[in-house]
Amino acid sequence: MAPSNPPRKIARLPQREAVIDGFAASVRPPLVPAEILVAIFTWLRDSDNAYSDAARRATHSQTRIGNSWIFVTHVCRYWRHAALECGTLWCKINSVQSFGLIRACLDRSKNTPLEVRITGMPNEIVTTVLLENLPRIRDLDVTLVGPSHWVNAGHFKNLWGQPTPLLESVTVTVINGHKDQEAKLPIPILQWPHPVLKSVNLHECPAPWDSLIFRGLTELEIVYNPTRTPAYLIPDPFYPLRLS
Repeated sequence: MAPSNPPRKIARLPQREAVIDGFAASVRPPLVPAEILVAIFTWLRDSDNAYSDAARRATHSQTRIGNSWIFVTHVCRYWRHAALECGTLWCKINSVQSFGLIRACLDRSKNTPLEVRITGMPNEIVTTVLLENLPRIRDLDVTLVGPSHWVNAGHFKNLWGQPTPLLESVTVTVINGHKDQEAKLPIPILQWPHPVLKSVNLHECPAPWDSLIFRGLTELEIVYNPTRTPAYLIPDPFYPLRLS
């Protein structure tokens, strides 16, 4: 004969569920103003991203960027609505994010200027989607690993040639890129001026110093390591100063 304990335990389940429901009802999230929620979400996002950046630098890997902050926006419908209505919360996009999240950020950011980072040797589809939005990008950070022929190849040339009405800052870092003559070719965006560009940061990145991109800047950073960069690729550092 089957023991009688299991039926009694099952009979107590509805009562225990009711207690759980009552507890859940007593700890509903408070009605925090949307602007405060957005400030909290923004801080969590930036902290998550900074931690992921540090992890990638320490391991030299393309670890997925931290997205745990997004789970906080799922606490309730009101919090989720506040997050989705704020375009600036979704304007920071990194090529190492999942493709689904990249598409979601492009959509949720609405018309907000974008801060985009293209890291390493990204998937061609991801790179295409990001560069298709070049007219929306305000801050662009590109890290090239190896010769990175893709920047000058095929349809990427057309994508780089789009208008850049919002572009204020460009950072280009080249890692292990001087082993091939192709590495001497700069990425196309460094070859012409941009209407509101104010900051250019080049790390181990050959560039045509007679380019109009250097006119009108308020910040110019050029970093070369003589132990890694052939002397013939290190330009005259004072040339940009003579362009005025």
